[in-house]
Amino acid sequence: MRTFCLSLLGLGLLTLGASAQSVTNIAGGVMARVNEVVITHLQVDDATRDALMPLRNRYSTEPQEFYRKLGELRKERLEQLIDRRLIIDDFKKGGISVPDRYVEDQIRKDIRDAFGDRVALTRALKERGETFEAYRERTREKIILDIMKYRNLSGEKIVISPKKIEDFYQTNRTTFAVNPAVRLRIITLTKIAGDDVAAKRKLANGILEKIQNGESFASLAKTYSEDAHARDGGDRNEFLEVASLREDFRAPSTKLALKACSPVIETEDGFYLLSVEERKEAHTRPLVEVRDEIEQALVLQERGRLERRWIDRLRKKGFINYF
Repeated sequence: MRTFCLSLLGLGLLTLGASAQSVTNIAGGVMARVNEVVITHLQVDDATRDALMPLRNRYSTEPQEFYRKLGELRKERLEQLIDRRLIIDDFKKGGISVPDRYVEDQIRKDIRDAFGDRVALTRALKERGETFEAYRERTREKIILDIMKYRNLSGEKIVISPKKIEDFYQTNRTTFAVNPAVRLRIITLTKIAGDDVAAKRKLANGILEKIQNGESFASLAKTYSEDAHARDGGDRNEFLEVASLREDFRAPSTKLALKACSPVIETEDGFYLLSVEERKEAHTRPLVEVRDEIEQALVLQERGRLERRWIDRLRKKGFINYF
C-alpha cells in the first residue's frame, strides 16, 4: 500500500496512462472518432486532470478502487468530449463562424478574471503544455457551445407545477431535515506545557463561581478566555450541529437551559465553560420555506433532460466510432 501511495505522488498525471496501458497504443492513442475528428487519450487525460488529485486522495490506500473509479471517470469525460464535438460540428454545418473579436474579448476577460496579465496566462499555458493558439481555439469552441446551447435550449419554456413541487417535497422530506443545533459561548483555559494545571483548575472554578453569583459570562470570557473568540465574549457567532461538537460538549449543549453555565469541563487540552445562547431543535423545514429551492432544482433537472434530448438527436445524426 505504501508503494502505491508513493507512486501516485511521484507519477502525477502519468497515472492516467498507467490505467489505460493496455489500450494506449491502439489506433495511435485514438479513443474515438466523431465525424471527421479524432479524440485521443491525451485529450481525455487533459479533460480528467481537474478530478485526478481529489480521486487520488480519496482512494490513496485502495489502488483497485482508484483505478476502477479512474476508468469510470475517463469514460465519462470521453462522452463529454464526444458531445462537445457533435455540438461544434452542428454549429459549423450552419455555415457561420465566431468573429475573432469575440474570441479576443473573451481572452481579455479570462486574463482579467483569472490571470491578471498576459504574462501569467502564457506561463499557465506553458505549465499545461498548451500553445496560445490551442488556447485561442479552445476559447472559440467555448463560445460556440454557449451559442448552441442558447439557440437550442433557451426557447424551451420550463414550467414547474405546484403539484410537482409538493410531490418532490413529500418524496424527499429527509432532505429537508434539520439536526439539533446550538449557538454557544465558550470560556477556554488551555493546558500548555509548563502550566500550573492545578492553578488553571482553580481559576476555572473561580470563574464558574462568579457566573453563578450573577456576573456576565460574556464579560468574563473577554477577561479570561484564551482563544480567538474572547473578544466576542466567547460567542461562536454561528449555529453548530450538536453532532459536530467535540464529544465533551455534546451532553451539556443538549441539557443546559438557555444562558445557563455548564460545570467546568476538563479535557486533556484545557478547561471549558459553556453557555447555550440559542438552540434549534431537530425539525423538517416546511414546504413554504423550501419551495423556491425545490423549484430551482426541478428546473435544473428539466433543463438537463432537454439538453440530453438535444444531444441524443445529434448523436443519431453524427458518426461515432470507438477504438
